[in-house]
Amino acid sequence: MYCGAGGNPGRWATSGTQFWEVDSGGTFNITFPTAISAFGFYGTDIGDFANRLIVDLTAEDNTVTSLTVGHSLGLDNFANSLLFWGFIDATVAYKRIGFRNAGTGGDIFAFDDMVIGSREQINVPEPGSLVLAGLALVGLAASRRRRS
Repeated sequence: MYCGAGGNPGRWATSGTQFWEVDSGGTFNITFPTAISAFGFYGTDIGDFANRLIVDLTAEDNTVTSLTVGHSLGLDNFANSLLFWGFIDATVAYKRIGFRNAGTGGDIFAFDDMVIGSREQINVPEPGSLVLAGLALVGLAASRRRRS
């Protein structure tokens, strides 16, 4: 694994100057202090060789769900690919996410700009000022009718 500033063919930071790199056959895990229900990342150089990226999601009850990150490049496509991949699960929270660079194709992946979200939903109330403005317009219309 490498946390670097570029210089590797096909792998770069999507913002800033740093990114996380995983060699062929490599793995890494992220453990969250508070379980999450949404996760996403930008991946560069994924899938130009024979390897597959597998994401293992460990739920709060220790159930593991494995997802294969799809890509459409095909073998031998060295086009400096960029992929955003993510999920939202409103019913399950995950305490750990593992990444596996599966295969023997010599592929190296890079990750950047990971985003997370909780299961908690925040209700946004209707703004009070909007209600007051609506009442003011109704009052103005009523007063104009009386004057006519």
